[in-house]
Amino acid sequence: MVAALAMATFVAASPAADGGGIGPDERPNVVLIVADDLGHGDVGFNGRSEWATPHLDALASRGMVLRRFYASACVCGPSRAALMTGKSPGRCGVRGNADDLPAGEVTIAEALADRGYATALFGKWHRGAPAPGEAEAVHPLDQGFGAFFGFLDPYHAAEKYPASLWDGRDRVPSAGYADDLFTDRAVDFIGRHRSGPFLLVLACTAPHHAIVAPAEEVDRHRGRLPESEPGRPHNAHYAGMVTRLDRNVGRVLDALEGHGLSGRTLVVFTSDNGATFEEANLGASAALGSNGPLRGQKRTLWEGGIRVPTVVSWPGRIPTGAVSEAVGVQADLLPTALAAAGGEPDPSWGVEGVDLLPSWAGVGPGPDRTLTWEWRDEGADQRAALRGDLKLVVDRGTPALFDVAADPGERRDLSADRPGDVARLGRELLDRPGPGGLTGSDRRPYAKAPGLLGHQRSPRRASSGGKPPATPVSGDLAALQGRWSASTGPGGGTVVEWEVVNDRASFRVETPEGLTIRAVGSVVVDATADPPALDWVGFRTGAGLPLPPVPSIYRLDGEAFTVRAGGPNGARPTAFAPGDGPLADLVTFRRVVPGPLTASAPGAGLR
Repeated sequence: MVAALAMATFVAASPAADGGGIGPDERPNVVLIVADDLGHGDVGFNGRSEWATPHLDALASRGMVLRRFYASACVCGPSRAALMTGKSPGRCGVRGNADDLPAGEVTIAEALADRGYATALFGKWHRGAPAPGEAEAVHPLDQGFGAFFGFLDPYHAAEKYPASLWDGRDRVPSAGYADDLFTDRAVDFIGRHRSGPFLLVLACTAPHHAIVAPAEEVDRHRGRLPESEPGRPHNAHYAGMVTRLDRNVGRVLDALEGHGLSGRTLVVFTSDNGATFEEANLGASAALGSNGPLRGQKRTLWEGGIRVPTVVSWPGRIPTGAVSEAVGVQADLLPTALAAAGGEPDPSWGVEGVDLLPSWAGVGPGPDRTLTWEWRDEGADQRAALRGDLKLVVDRGTPALFDVAADPGERRDLSADRPGDVARLGRELLDRPGPGGLTGSDRRPYAKAPGLLGHQRSPRRASSGGKPPATPVSGDLAALQGRWSASTGPGGGTVVEWEVVNDRASFRVETPEGLTIRAVGSVVVDATADPPALDWVGFRTGAGLPLPPVPSIYRLDGEAFTVRAGGPNGARPTAFAPGDGPLADLVTFRRVVPGPLTASAPGAGLR
């Protein structure tokens, strides 16, 4: 990356929002705060009344609320990659959560570091499987960040009270609520770099599951929100995660104010995608209307999956107490921050986002363009195109057209009344994708119109009907037949049960917070490998959500079965040592039901 940046050139005095140049002493600090799965309706500045977000609301009052600001993808990994690179998920090579950011991509940290900025990321860095030709997944320290503290693996990031975190390249013990620890580092970084300029990315993990908030935060909401399960205040925990997020935002703003930096700092608060209604969320976001009034959720291209709560503030440059209906996307943040620093992206980087400072400052219109998205991972098949107020959604080949300004809930399909707009956006979706989705030759094959606007379905995998294969098993796979149980996680509070029938397996995980996850898939054993290899592949949760493959090594010792997993899509471990995260750990199972079982399908006994 250093070599790539050495070839880049900047325009030294890019026009600023007021039309003038940016001198070396005028470069603002840039603070980017990214929430995780925060819904459009979870914050006070978008109408939430069941709980308060006073610090975010104060930021909105001294800045601008962006009512129509979009994530570049509907899941974490691609969204964060687009935000980092200013490019669409397809162009930056991260189409799904399992993909890793290619080492050759230039990030916002590298771009600003080259202009003399100190850089840091505290919180969640969403790495995937190593890119083709790479031995390891990329590390934020290799992508322009001078300091890093937090989670590398997204599954590790589900731990709200982690026993360990990554400090640079070293894994160190930790104690406390994760987002509090990240904010501690952010506040310290601001103080140490108060002479500026600096880029601070605070990538919080709230309110992504696990649905766990600090006890004192939960107590503020207990009894004030409806709960579906007496004794399990999931909704109070969710609200507590949001209000704790707000408090941590307040701590960052107070640190800027305390060091006299508020007036020369561009602050952006946003979320990587909308709230999720999936199983691990325990029903909290759905019950609380987190995405209201928008339709859909994370992992969909409806407004609830991609329109995200966003506030920007830069005193003297961005009007105070303002609300903007101009359309923007997170891929715009790199060129916007770079323009604030007096530069612009080098053409060789392939940045697709645009500088939004003129629009935010009120001295220019929003960009005139079509944004596109594609979500065809994990069994999904959705594409969307947005231009102005009109949005076309093609869901498994079936088109629907909405005026999302007048109808943000996407309830009235206008496609029958406006076939010309359907055809126009459909053509743009295929031929002129923009920074929201895939572009150019990176696009996956997709049928040309009229198939796009018909009822074409994605190819379906052959199904075995859920029955285990009749082929007899032998060797270590035969020895694994039956049910196994283990206690893992901090304090051994998480219970995991496996049941293996032929080459099919099911698991059930129960956490101390009351979360229960079940999934069914296949196991592949290679006893000739050194050490012996075992892969968990093709697993789906009870809600039908596909899980990424997990490469592992194992050893059998009578009635004990020890597994060291490499984490979803990670590299296969080579030694039986503790790993990084709940799906990359060292766990010893004990047999609880001798095998082989006679159940007609795995999981028959796991309820």
